[in-house]
Amino acid sequence: MSILQTIGRRLKHTLLELLPAFLFFFIMFHMLSASRALILRQYGITVPGSAIATIGALIMAKVIFLTDKIGFLNPYPRKPLIYNVIGKTVAFSAAALIFFILEELFRFSIKSGSLAVGWEKITIETNWSSFWLRQTWLSLFILFYCAAIELVRVIGKGRVKEIFLHSAKTLVLIFFMASFCIPSYAAYEDGDFQIWNTNAQDIKIGKATKFMMEEEFRYAEMASEFFYQHYDWGFAWAFDKRFELALGYRLVLERIKRKWMESDEPYTNLIFKADLWKFKLEDRNRIEYRHFRWYPDQARYRNKFTLKYPFEFKGMKIVPYTSDEIFISSNGRGFNQNRFQSGIDIEFNKYVKFDVSYMLQSIRGLGDKWYEANVLWLKEKITF
Repeated sequence: MSILQTIGRRLKHTLLELLPAFLFFFIMFHMLSASRALILRQYGITVPGSAIATIGALIMAKVIFLTDKIGFLNPYPRKPLIYNVIGKTVAFSAAALIFFILEELFRFSIKSGSLAVGWEKITIETNWSSFWLRQTWLSLFILFYCAAIELVRVIGKGRVKEIFLHSAKTLVLIFFMASFCIPSYAAYEDGDFQIWNTNAQDIKIGKATKFMMEEEFRYAEMASEFFYQHYDWGFAWAFDKRFELALGYRLVLERIKRKWMESDEPYTNLIFKADLWKFKLEDRNRIEYRHFRWYPDQARYRNKFTLKYPFEFKGMKIVPYTSDEIFISSNGRGFNQNRFQSGIDIEFNKYVKFDVSYMLQSIRGLGDKWYEANVLWLKEKITF
């Protein structure tokens, strides 16, 4: 077995372990975030939406994954489930509490340059009533999650799949339609409506190699103003069904203060793919160097995780999907953009594909204020 195959299997195993916790907290945090946004909106207060909820779900999945590796967390395999449920709830809640405190301590310490000063700032600037209320909600969510995973352990994964996924296609379509609605609650009154249109062409030049071309046009201000376009060229190599490497170049033209500005963006993609039941998982990692012709250069890392459920319908391949992409820049702002997207990809035949989706784009602007836009994204792809 090659090193890449070994790494791929371990990565797939890790992703499958992280997925249940991520999906559970992803839904819970978005529900809580949407409720909070709707309550505060009537007072003219805007708060970050899906970006914070998604990052929180990723953090909790990682905390549970690492904490669950401790051997003594299943000390009562023959006693009623309440013993293990309470034990794991306490352990996961304590681990999350420690993680969040250390994260805040690290952030304040970096700003102040001293660990002691950082801790002092935490004790002074933290709203402890809000903090403990948030931890209480988190512990309640963890309790529900632990009860669910213990029930699955006792009943068996096969029996649970038979009970809940007997009509898998119907349930999956309901889930993706629901995910369309989640972001709309987080959209604010000042949120813009945009339309993006992407045209792509793939030319196969070998069994595992293809040449890619793409052009994209974006319209903002309630889809009335043309403000962005890019042209993209690149090559992609598929090592096997699990790995794909791409190298490309993107020319971007963006309208800023009524002037069209250009930038050059060479990039590389590394894509990992895996299967889970009838679902398909995809994790795209992109590193791009952004050469602006009017602004200092910067590098940017993008990570996009996609969950797909393909099925056949009257000779066409239908692929409902949901995805989330984070952007981390080297310009000192760090995590400054998030894209949550849900849509349907329709493959009419092996040559023509069409994709329609809704996306909630969150961008961190000046003063650390988050601005959100609702995007209708239309994509067409032709493969030769």
